[in-house]
Amino acid sequence: MTKKVKVGDLVRPTERALSNLREHSPQGFGCITKILEHRGGQADTVWVFWYEAGTVRPISRRWLEILS
Repeated sequence: MTKKVKVGDLVRPTERALSNLREHSPQGFGCITKILEHRGGQADTVWVFWYEAGTVRPISRRWLEILS
């Protein structure tokens, strides 16, 4: 995910996330609910509400692609 993320963005795990994280990778689509800023304003970790699971979990932004 190279674009700067913001709360409310619709995201999904990348193909790389699905293959590398396997059973730990979230499924389906999610909405960013919180951003943890690090290193000069770059969001390294975001909290995502995953619709399919109905849970909020943290994930590194590198494992996500923005859909909206």
